[in-house]
Amino acid sequence: PMGTIAVILRYVTTPNGTHHIICQGQERFRISGYLDGFPFLVARIERLAEQTGAGDEEIEARFIQLRERAVEVLTLLPDVPTEMVAAVRSIEAPATLADLVAWYLDIKPEEKQELLEEIDLRKRLDRLLAMAAHRIQVMQISREIDQRTKASVGKREREFLLREQMKAIQKELGED
Repeated sequence: PMGTIAVILRYVTTPNGTHHIICQGQERFRISGYLDGFPFLVARIERLAEQTGAGDEEIEARFIQLRERAVEVLTLLPDVPTEMVAAVRSIEAPATLADLVAWYLDIKPEEKQELLEEIDLRKRLDRLLAMAAHRIQVMQISREIDQRTKASVGKREREFLLREQMKAIQKELGED
């Protein structure tokens, strides 16, 4: 029932034949009805004005929190370009930040659609704050498990090497 009016920035065909488009969203729309008589879907739409949150202290507070969590998520992800963190820090519009975080956050497409359909900026920021907090918690736990696993494997490798060295020493001493 809702979508995004977008500008196509690039059309790419990969070597394996798949096609990708890179778009930049411009504004939200709601479908008010479908039109007949075309060999493809044609819809009548209603453009939806984006809330700016200007002058709203609660939205500003949520915006600041979301920016901090967004940067934290990016620092926990592997191979994130530093430009991405700088881009997040430079965003000054709460709605723009919300859309960017919804794009890169590892959530289901259905959840992204629900966020797109949430017109109330305060509610959208609240949902994203909760989703980002959950993602941060999962990523931190995952990192801790990875570190413990590496430490455990490292310990076993050291023990194995020491056993092999002891065998070599015993063999050497036995041959003397």
